[in-house]
Amino acid sequence: MGAAIGLSHVAFLVALLIVALPAGSQERIPHALGEFERKPSANGILLAAPHGTHDTCTPEILYRAARELGSGYLIARRFQSDKRRLNVNRPTEGAHLPCAQ
Repeated sequence: MGAAIGLSHVAFLVALLIVALPAGSQERIPHALGEFERKPSANGILLAAPHGTHDTCTPEILYRAARELGSGYLIARRFQSDKRRLNVNRPTEGAHLPCAQ
């Protein structure tokens, strides 16, 4: 439960950092439950792929869209807890918790 809630906070903070940081090269950021890949942008546009490992071709689509828009991006990869996949955009799903938790 705590890991899922913490995950949503981590995703939000990483997204804020991407927008706040100057443009640069891509970077992978390890997390206890998975990994983020990010590329900052100076134009303030951020694209996100919350299911970067599980949805077919999502990273490739995101890379192309970001390149065409000149935007930054954030990809969540391999997030799991107790060998169960976590949806970083819906951290309480599958945990049988109400949204308020």
